[in-house]
Amino acid sequence: MIRKASPGIWCDYCKITHGKDKSGQWREKAKTQADWTIEKTLQKSNVDRHLCSACAYGVSYDGKFTIWDQVKSIQPIQGSLNV
Repeated sequence: MIRKASPGIWCDYCKITHGKDKSGQWREKAKTQADWTIEKTLQKSNVDRHLCSACAYGVSYDGKFTIWDQVKSIQPIQGSLNV
């Protein structure tokens, strides 16, 4: 399920891209508020994924099936997400 992210949740891709500084603190760009939460669907997956809108545009499955294509494909099942 894809839903709006809760306040205070950071984008996983921004955290990976910008990381921590030498003192172990997250860099400012790594602390980007997530806009979307993708809830785990596989039993072997143990975490939800969080994305800001900027990163969501760049995320794709096999380079062809973008996050927005994925949202559109589940809208008939899940309902509108106002994207």
